[in-house]
Amino acid sequence: MTRNIGFMDLEKFKKLTLDLHSTNLLNHLHLGGFGEPTLHPSFLEMVRYVKDYTDFLVSVTTNASQFTQDHSIKDIIGSKIDKIIISIRHSVPEKIACSMPSTLKDEDFIDGILNLIELNYELGSPVEIDLAFLKETFYSKHILGIKKEEYLDDHYIDRILKRISGLIKYKIPTFKQLTKSFSSNFSRIHVLHPVKGLKIRFDGLGAWTTAVQKYRDSKSCNYASYGNCLGMDTHFSIYWNGDVSTCCADFDVKNVLGNVFEENDILSILSNEKTLNFVNNLRNNRMPSETCQICRGGSTHREKWVNVLGTILTRKKNYKIWNNALHEELKN
Repeated sequence: MTRNIGFMDLEKFKKLTLDLHSTNLLNHLHLGGFGEPTLHPSFLEMVRYVKDYTDFLVSVTTNASQFTQDHSIKDIIGSKIDKIIISIRHSVPEKIACSMPSTLKDEDFIDGILNLIELNYELGSPVEIDLAFLKETFYSKHILGIKKEEYLDDHYIDRILKRISGLIKYKIPTFKQLTKSFSSNFSRIHVLHPVKGLKIRFDGLGAWTTAVQKYRDSKSCNYASYGNCLGMDTHFSIYWNGDVSTCCADFDVKNVLGNVFEENDILSILSNEKTLNFVNNLRNNRMPSETCQICRGGSTHREKWVNVLGTILTRKKNYKIWNNALHEELKN
C-alpha cells in the first residue's frame, strides 16, 4: 500500500464525532481499517468520548496485540465499547507474527485474547467479542485457487477453541467439525454463538481479500465493470487525515470524495456531484473506479464472471434490503 499513514488528532476526532452525530445519518462508528487502532495513544479516550457524547454504537477491529497486559483488557471493557472484533485472519503462526510486535510471543498473544474473553464473561459485560478466523470455501479453493495451507492452520485454531471451551464451560466443536458442511463451504461467513457476548466467526476469502495483490500486479487483473457493492449505502469511511472515501476497502485511498478537515462539512461532501455520481453507479451495479473494479474483479476470467453471476443472483435480495431500510427510515 502506498497511502500515507498517521494518527488522527484527538481534538479533530472529537469535533468530527459531534459533526457526524448532528447529521442523523448513521448510528454506528467503527474504528479500524488497514492499521491497528489500539496503537493510537488516545484510543480509549476516543471511545469514551463517543459513548459519553453520542448514542452511536462503537466497534473496533484489532489484532489484539495490545491485550497482553491486564490493565489494557480492563480499560477497554470499561470504556463502554459495544463490540471488539479480534481479527486472526491468518492462523498460520509465521504469518500472524508478521503483523505483531517482534517482542510479542505467540503464547502471550493467545493468553491476552483468552484473558479478555474470560474477564468479559466473568463480569457479565455487555461488550460483544467477535473472534474472527478465516476458513476455506469452494470459492477460495476453486475460483481463487489459493491453498488453505497458505493461511489456515487447523491445529492452531483448535488450540484456541479448546482453551475457550475451558473458560466458558461450553464444548466448542473442532474447526473441521464447524466448517466441513456443504453450507459452510458454500457460504462466505459461518458464525457460532457459544455464550452471550461471544461470537466465533469464520470468514471465507473473497475478491476483496486478494485485492491488494491484484492491485500490485494490475496487468494480469481482469477489471470488472459490473459488480455488487453496498458502498455509500451502508457505510463510508473517513481516514486519519480527514479524507472521505467510499469504503475501508479503498486501501490506497484512491476514491477520495473530499476532506472533512478542510471543508468542515461532511454533509456537503456526501452530497457533492462526485459522490452522487459514485452512488448512482454503485446502485446500478457499475464499478465506478479502478479500486472498485479490482475489488469486484478478479485475477482470472473465471473469478470475474463468478462475481458478475453473484451480482445477478444477489441483486434482487439487495434491492429488498434497500427498500426495507428506506421504508423503515420513512416510518421513523
